[in-house]
Amino acid sequence: MTPAEETSLKIVELDAALKSEHPTMPGLLREIFIKCKEDPDIITILSDEERNVIIEGCKKQAQVVITTAAVKGNKKKSPKSIAIGTDL
Repeated sequence: MTPAEETSLKIVELDAALKSEHPTMPGLLREIFIKCKEDPDIITILSDEERNVIIEGCKKQAQVVITTAAVKGNKKKSPKSIAIGTDL
């Protein structure tokens, strides 16, 4: 079995561990990291779904939540409403 195939199998295991909140998740994440560090070409052949599983594992391990906020309108005052002091 090639390193890429081993990594793909570990990613499938990681996905299952994430979904079931299994305690082996950090170990699987570490094994995937080690394989990718040993052979960086593995990263280039991973699918988007496999990369997303790794990212979700990293976010869960680091207990990080990525949020986005919607911006509503411009909160700055328009130039017409800014008073210029003439008390010089």
